[in-house]
Amino acid sequence: MILFCLNYMDRSAISYAIQSISTEFHLSNTAFGLLSSMFAVGYILFSSMGGLVADSLGARKTLSCAAFAWSVICILMGLTSVFWLLVIWRLLLGVAESPSFPSLTRFIADHISTQSRAKTLSITLAVVPFASALGAPVITTLLRHYNWQLTYIFLGSAGMVVAVLWGFCYRIKRTSSSLQHQPIRWRAFFNLLKNKPIMANNIAFFAYGYLLFFSLSWLPAFLLKMYHLDLKSVGWLLSLPWLFATIALIMGGFLSDYLYNKTKSLRIARSHLIWVAQLLSVCSLLPIIYYHRLDVTMVCLCLALSFCLFPNAIAYSLNIDLAPKNAAASLGLMNTFFALAGILAPILTGKLVDLTGNFNSAFYLVIGITLIAIMSVLCWQTDAKIANNSLA
Repeated sequence: MILFCLNYMDRSAISYAIQSISTEFHLSNTAFGLLSSMFAVGYILFSSMGGLVADSLGARKTLSCAAFAWSVICILMGLTSVFWLLVIWRLLLGVAESPSFPSLTRFIADHISTQSRAKTLSITLAVVPFASALGAPVITTLLRHYNWQLTYIFLGSAGMVVAVLWGFCYRIKRTSSSLQHQPIRWRAFFNLLKNKPIMANNIAFFAYGYLLFFSLSWLPAFLLKMYHLDLKSVGWLLSLPWLFATIALIMGGFLSDYLYNKTKSLRIARSHLIWVAQLLSVCSLLPIIYYHRLDVTMVCLCLALSFCLFPNAIAYSLNIDLAPKNAAASLGLMNTFFALAGILAPILTGKLVDLTGNFNSAFYLVIGITLIAIMSVLCWQTDAKIANNSLA
């Protein structure tokens, strides 16, 4: 969990350094959005491959190598003073981090039963919002007392230590029911593309990723620009919605497993929770657009991010439920959609802010994308489709 916490702190640190990086390299909002999105470009290029590798080599080897690599790249970012090198390291950071969550999925598929899968994932995936809750004050403090270069060096050094510890500590034996590692199977990957319930899950995860990357990349700038706050205040304020989201994510996993054990229905325990949470998330964003008050904005951000992350572990669980033999590959495909959102969210948000001078259009785009995802889940994840398209 510490490793995944550092993973998200590494990728989101750039959003808190927006002022210093933009000033140093003379970047517009659009240019900064392009720089931020380079992480997702690297992520999308190797996400599916990372899943196939994790299925083949297992969680220990894949995650150990990936974590060490992304930590080294993080340090190299801190040693960079040339913009084009920063762009390259940002892209390679995405490449190095792409096998991380497929490796987690392979671990869960190997060791955790369907009845306990969502709550186990929810506890582990809670590090995603918790990393932002912890990272907001930690990163802003490092930026205020040092600079963005030393901040990256510190994060990368911590990651290297934890990566080595993970490699030594993971000695769990595979259960008799767990799958033996297999060669990379491309046919199985292409079969995933034809599975409608899985593709609906991927589209919903794209919407989740869009709001998440929008938040990670632009919420600090949103508060700085719209409410004229200082960096310290932004760091502490943003820790609140991420803390609420941490609790919500854990609750979602436990509720999903409870419903599955009661009903044995993936549609009730997984699909319904996903679309309802996403609908509540977009409803929570609307007051931010119409009421320009800091107290209203913070309450709505707490609700929106909580509902956004509530079904995170549920989406992972449904992914494993539908494709247990190819769990990491399927997760890699899902993360490809997630990475595509990571490319588009920073760029489109920066462009819209440059064109309009505010964030209203960016919020409307988040809402529209999420509504499309809701419709895909409702249409493509019926009980019959889930039963007929599950990949044994």
